[in-house]
Amino acid sequence: MKIQAITLHQPWASLVALRLKRYETRSWAPPAGVNYLAIHAGLHCDLDALSGQAFRNAFGIPHHFTRAELQEFVGGVIPLGGIVCIAKLGKAVATTGRMPDGCRRRDEYLFGDFSMGKFAWPLDVQIVCSPPIQCRGHQRIWSLPDDIHTVLVNHIQV
Repeated sequence: MKIQAITLHQPWASLVALRLKRYETRSWAPPAGVNYLAIHAGLHCDLDALSGQAFRNAFGIPHHFTRAELQEFVGGVIPLGGIVCIAKLGKAVATTGRMPDGCRRRDEYLFGDFSMGKFAWPLDVQIVCSPPIQCRGHQRIWSLPDDIHTVLVNHIQV
């Protein structure tokens, strides 16, 4: 079994791990043969996104938090620089600007870019890594270090 990885900025990586974001949207289709994705949280957290109501609701962030309080919250609750979960990748679908059939909640639609010409990658979380497995991320789809790959494959096969 081969597990590939993708790095997402926060808070999107954690939304996948929490099963609140079940579609990753990209301008490109996933490579053929990729069945499992390790979701890696990058070193960046978009504080502007966390200011939105849907994101605040997802993480239980009080509405009155200032930007400085959001930054402190990220440091204590939202992991950076590690694998947060392993997801089984479904068949990607071209986006039409509307919610995909499996997208049940409006918040979930807000967690992606479903505009025309993108691809929605269905993600079915199999394992949540708590604590996250620290490793360096990369752009696009990338291969895990051998030692981490072995640990993750053993967890999925159990």
